[in-house]
Amino acid sequence: MDRVSELQGQLLSPSGQQKLNEITELFELCESEDLRVVVAALSAIGKVLAHHRHLAIDSKDMPKEGLLELAQWLKRQEEALRQLLLQLAASGEAKAQLGAVRLTTSLMKDEAREISASKMSGSELARHFGLLPPEQRLQEILSELLLGPRWHSQVVDCISSECLSVYADLRHFTLSNLRSCAEQAGKALTKPVCDPNPDGWRMGEAGHSKASIFYGADEYLAELQKKYERDHEIAALKLAQPDEGDPHAPSSMAKSKEKILSVEKNDQNRSLKTGRLFPIPNKPDPMPQNLAFLFTKITPEQMVYMWNVLTAIFVVQCLMILTYCASLATFPEHYWTCTLLFGAPFAYICIQQIYIDHDVMHGVTFPPYEFQKFLTHPFSDFFSLPWEEFVLEHARHHASTVDLLMQGEFGWDPEEFHYALQQWAGPMGPNWYKYLLTVPWIPVIHFFGLNDTGALFAVEWWLSFPEEGGGGKCNREFWSKWFPRRVKHNAFVLFMWTCVWLLGTWPLGRPLSEGWRFVLPVTCSARVGFSLAWMFITNFTHSLPWNKFLANDPGRTWPLLHNLMALAVGGKHRWNEMLFHDVHHAFPNALGTLSQRGRFHGWKKVHDASVEVLYRGLWKENGDEETEMQKQQKKRSLLMKQSQGQ
Repeated sequence: MDRVSELQGQLLSPSGQQKLNEITELFELCESEDLRVVVAALSAIGKVLAHHRHLAIDSKDMPKEGLLELAQWLKRQEEALRQLLLQLAASGEAKAQLGAVRLTTSLMKDEAREISASKMSGSELARHFGLLPPEQRLQEILSELLLGPRWHSQVVDCISSECLSVYADLRHFTLSNLRSCAEQAGKALTKPVCDPNPDGWRMGEAGHSKASIFYGADEYLAELQKKYERDHEIAALKLAQPDEGDPHAPSSMAKSKEKILSVEKNDQNRSLKTGRLFPIPNKPDPMPQNLAFLFTKITPEQMVYMWNVLTAIFVVQCLMILTYCASLATFPEHYWTCTLLFGAPFAYICIQQIYIDHDVMHGVTFPPYEFQKFLTHPFSDFFSLPWEEFVLEHARHHASTVDLLMQGEFGWDPEEFHYALQQWAGPMGPNWYKYLLTVPWIPVIHFFGLNDTGALFAVEWWLSFPEEGGGGKCNREFWSKWFPRRVKHNAFVLFMWTCVWLLGTWPLGRPLSEGWRFVLPVTCSARVGFSLAWMFITNFTHSLPWNKFLANDPGRTWPLLHNLMALAVGGKHRWNEMLFHDVHHAFPNALGTLSQRGRFHGWKKVHDASVEVLYRGLWKENGDEETEMQKQQKKRSLLMKQSQGQ
């Protein structure tokens, strides 16, 4: 308790702004086993944030960039505080729930006084600092209480006597939210069972979601938080991205200071490479009803469903290989017919696998079951990155490359070599002949594994990650975490290819030494599929010719081409990812992928919403000169908006 008071005093002192990072110790104290310490720490955090919001609003000396960074920092801490209060409410312990209710009520009163005294309106405070309207705060806390494992009579008495009987507006908000709370509680409630605890009663265990044949959706969400704590590197890199973090990661996760896990910018928040300010996404605020679905967290049921789809794709791949073996054994005289009938569909299913990989890494980073992470890309090459490092290097790409045409603007991008091949010589028009030297090599390097799921790419990444420890020592987590993962993943990959080798021997009447004759068509078919998928995602979407082509609204002028390309990548919901990759890069966490959203909301609804987001502008204006990509976006959004109105 004394330490909480001491930290609060330091952070509220005149020099408190120089000590803001010490708030992390207050958050650490929230993990204490002593509930009194937890409540005191949470109360102190609320007071510190309110104090520094007031200083930020009244500040006249701080530069604009500094104020923006401070506001973003305060917004993140406010979200972390809110999540901790909701965890208390959901704990099932009477004293913890009482603390959550009283702290929330106190915060609402303090914030009401803050709004009354502030130069800003309540909506402006919400936009800049993340303050929630009181009715939303109350709805969240009541929802957690109702959905928690226990419902205590003391909590009901506290809400009634200390909140509802005292404040008329809280009574109004409670009545307004009862229906919503009851609907959410009904989803979790099966049937009440007796509880020997005299303080309350326990809800029945929530059953498995219909979306999952293995796993309960609520269980999965809880496990997801734990996995982010272990893989803090992934959480740190997602926090470094423009929209600052996966909404399913713990709110208390902090940005990393390691070079490869952070963006490279100077003290003025500008790129060391281009001098541009790190852009802030222009997320619609207030959120229009027709766009809300695009930025809503995907549900646990949807998460589990996507991993089930990915698992099904792996099963289909295995069945296709077995069928190919059986067809060769049955019709040995029709080798090329059997091979072509296997190869083209197998390449196609590999394209689908990469798109679903991309979907889950942006919305459902960790699988419900550990074995599923081995199924994401075992046939892509003879060795490759394990799933966690696959996610990590892709997160590095998003943190470094914000503008599609300015690769590695905010640090090293693992895919920079690809971009160099397609734009090293400047504008395509006068330099077209120079690109004849390098562009033809792009499919070749993809085929031989220089892409996110290939062997050459794995070597490139392993030469850079993890970073060495202090004094040139080995990274402290290399042997305990990264090395075992690499061994396990590639042992599984080797096992799968060994099975393929063996299928090409005795079932086909060949000696063991000739297994390669079956491996070769399987790996070539897979490599064609993976190469095409990565060329679409990596090369096309990040090229100037493609984005100039899109700027002329080819969906209207080239409808047949669009329909054929949509078919090639697996449907129009996937094709949206090619059309609006810039929207994806602006909101890699808040929105995820366009194909993922299209899976649950339909491609047309996602397409039209993406046009609207593009039309509003992807980035907040900050005084920097417009980039080439922004100019193309502006031209394109106007044309698409006009064609929508026709």
